[in-house]
Amino acid sequence: MAASRTQTRRLRPSTSPESQSFFKVVAVVSWIASIVHLVLLIYIFVLFARLILDYIPLFNRGWRPKGAGLIAAEVVYTVTDPPIKLFRRFIPPLRIGTLSLDFGFTFTMLAVLILMAIVRQFI
Repeated sequence: MAASRTQTRRLRPSTSPESQSFFKVVAVVSWIASIVHLVLLIYIFVLFARLILDYIPLFNRGWRPKGAGLIAAEVVYTVTDPPIKLFRRFIPPLRIGTLSLDFGFTFTMLAVLILMAIVRQFI
């Protein structure tokens, strides 16, 4: 009988002020991590929009965005250009004959996915 009382005491949550403040801090960190994760997820979608915008001229050379599409394309390029240019500065394009592979986009996507995995640990 005494052993079961000890076990139930261990299972009860502590109601001390220190533990309550700890749980508040954990809740705030989790909330902030959720917001950061959502922002990174939206950025992934923006990167996919850039990928689509980069591939459209390959299939239709005469295509140019107009109206709201032009504004959306400008926003997409404005948001995604800085990190892609950062990676392009440090990682030169790989030349294979007449083909040149640029890894700026790939490393930007990889960095965002790694950041999402790290932030997910705090949710």
